[in-house]
Amino acid sequence: MNCPVPGFAAPDFSRDFISDQAMAFVRHDISVSRKPTTTRGMQLLTERCTAHLQALCNCSPNTAETHSAQAVAEALHASPVTIDTDRSTTFALFLQVRGHPKSVVITTEELMRFLMNRAQLASS
Repeated sequence: MNCPVPGFAAPDFSRDFISDQAMAFVRHDISVSRKPTTTRGMQLLTERCTAHLQALCNCSPNTAETHSAQAVAEALHASPVTIDTDRSTTFALFLQVRGHPKSVVITTEELMRFLMNRAQLASS
């Protein structure tokens, strides 16, 4: 289904209203300007989207910021790996790789070791 408004995508009915509005704003912003490549650019896009959602959806700043950050991350970082939030817990992170039938499980201890090693490599 095409959207009758030029420059905007058709609504995605698999998303809730706030998420759909956040994604529409981010996609529109990227199409009329350019894709942010720096952390500062992504932060500014998130702030603009947050303000837009607060005005349009009359939601709290935390809700708007959460949906904005999710939309920016999804629009800018297309990856075949997704986190299965239904199955993940505070101790196990389930990753689903597109095209593979089985999930990969990473414990929080493994994740911590990986991040600590990465930080040590970056500092040396």
